[in-house]
Amino acid sequence: MANYPASFMDALPNSGPVDLLGTLSIAPAAQSAARTNLLLVTAPADTAQTASVEVSSVFYNLAATRTYATGALALQREYRIAAPTYAFVGASTITLAATVSISGAPIAGTNATITNSYALHIVSGRVRFDGAVVQNVYPVLQTTGTIASPVTTINTPAGVTVIASAATSVTVTCAACTTATLITAVILNATSNNVSIRAVIPGSGSFVVHVTGDPGVSTAIIGVRISQPGTGV
Repeated sequence: MANYPASFMDALPNSGPVDLLGTLSIAPAAQSAARTNLLLVTAPADTAQTASVEVSSVFYNLAATRTYATGALALQREYRIAAPTYAFVGASTITLAATVSISGAPIAGTNATITNSYALHIVSGRVRFDGAVVQNVYPVLQTTGTIASPVTTINTPAGVTVIASAATSVTVTCAACTTATLITAVILNATSNNVSIRAVIPGSGSFVVHVTGDPGVSTAIIGVRISQPGTGV
């Protein structure tokens, strides 16, 4: 760490917390030999932690209010990562490169049960992807109703409803639905009478699924997927 100023070195004790006041800029000199991590944070295997108290190994508290002089601001990003460029002396291939990589979701250790484990959790707010999104497994959608227990109120991205025997449609309550909502529907069971989806009509606060005829004593179990159109911003 000889390249760092003495003022920074003096601020680092051998152990215990460190408070750094003011800005911190880290810009190591370029190396012509093999380099290790520019920044490595290794979490300790703590024990005897206080019960029922969350401990975040890394916490960026950006909750302060920043006040600007009056004037429009076209773009403001609080946490930015610029993509690296990889080059070789001769022709070479990187099979998979990622600017950000997460190894997986939290793992349940000894005596631990994790009810819901996520590799990435966005608590609130819209998420925007300007590039293509590649999914290597089927998406999991929150679903209301099941084939065994269909419902007539669906306020989740997917759901299961039913068209009764002798009926040719079902009206489903959907609080967020409008006449512009996009809804797809499929029949999930082998109906007594041969029917198919005729139309799905969205409306304000509900939508109607129509089939081509009476499904018979089997009823028609209908799976739906609901999405909202938008401008992409």
